[in-house]
Order: sequence, then C-alpha cells, then structure tokens
Amino acid sequence: MYNSILDAIYISGGNTKARGEVKLDAFVKYDPKHNKFTKMAELISERVDHTMAVIDENQIAILGGRDPSENAFCSTVEIYDLKANRWMFYSQIR
Repeated sequence: MYNSILDAIYISGGNTKARGEVKLDAFVKYDPKHNKFTKMAELISERVDHTMAVIDENQIAILGGRDPSENAFCSTVEIYDLKANRWMFYSQIR
C-alpha cells in the first residue's frame, strides 16, 4: 500500500513457500526516495489476502484476509500507530 502522506510503501503479512507454507506477520516500510526497507512492528494477527488503508498521517488500518495455516477468515481489524510503531486491536468484523 502506498502512503502518499508519508511518501512510503507499506508491505504487510503474506506467506512464503520457501520454507514450507510459512505465514508472515511482517510489516515493512519501503522508502522509494532512498531505496531503503525498514522492518516495523509485527502484525498482531498473521494474515494473507487482506486489506490495508490509510486512516490519517499517523494511522494505518489492516482488516480481513485469512489465516493461511487454518484457511480461515481473519475477523479482526488492527490499527498501526506510525509514531509509536505498534499495532492495536480495534474490533471484530461481523
């Protein structure tokens, strides 16, 4: 997800088959101006096929998707605080 407010690209979650079906809780910021990746705080819930959205200049939301190890829907919404570099549980999706 590209955040034009901060001029950065954020990459979250996913899975890799390089070491088996490993689910990822990674959250990474890419700075295209300096060609630099920075590892950020890990997601609370590992997930793939999810959605991210910029809330404002300080927050990013992540929601939905699925847990690849259980092939089950992720029913939570998490909010990332850019200043504090931490994720917070926000709500359940019904």
